[in-house]
Amino acid sequence: MTFKIIFDTEFTSWEGAEERDWSGPNEAREIVQIAALKISWPTGQIIGSLDIVAKPKLNPVLSDYFIALTGVTQARVDKDGLNFADVLKRFHAFCGKDIAGSFGHDAAVLHETAQLQNISSDILTEMQFLNLRDSMRQHEPELRINSGRLWSYFGLPKPHGADEHDALFDCHSILAALNYFRDVRGIDLWMEK
Repeated sequence: MTFKIIFDTEFTSWEGAEERDWSGPNEAREIVQIAALKISWPTGQIIGSLDIVAKPKLNPVLSDYFIALTGVTQARVDKDGLNFADVLKRFHAFCGKDIAGSFGHDAAVLHETAQLQNISSDILTEMQFLNLRDSMRQHEPELRINSGRLWSYFGLPKPHGADEHDALFDCHSILAALNYFRDVRGIDLWMEK
């Protein structure tokens, strides 16, 4: 039995930012929420969870678009948000030496945020990351959805919790898809690293 990490991030955004690739004035992908599940693999049992909000530096006031999309409020960030250096330390401590898989390029956004805030990303270079979206698409080429909809795409029960674009909910949705691949298709996506 080994331990794996599923993680997801939510980062600053505005109406149309994704289509512009965050190239509008003062737009940058800066992490606001990171969540993770530590799972015992291959059972898929959840051993622990992490859900942290970060205070963005470049755009400390969240856009109405971001708030409506994620449910992360300005009040939560102002009250509970940590500086990104502390977020990285907590994330690294939670992951340890276990492989951290996300549904997309979340690891790149971790590095981007560190660079934007002039924080060393040495902690991140010690970690092992896996893009589970690429792995899933090798077996499901038409898969063109976000992590929070994976449960629905594969016809699985909706995970408990908030809804898509909440980082912790999205982690549960990714776990449901990983369990589906393992149990229904006989494919262990972690083994494809």
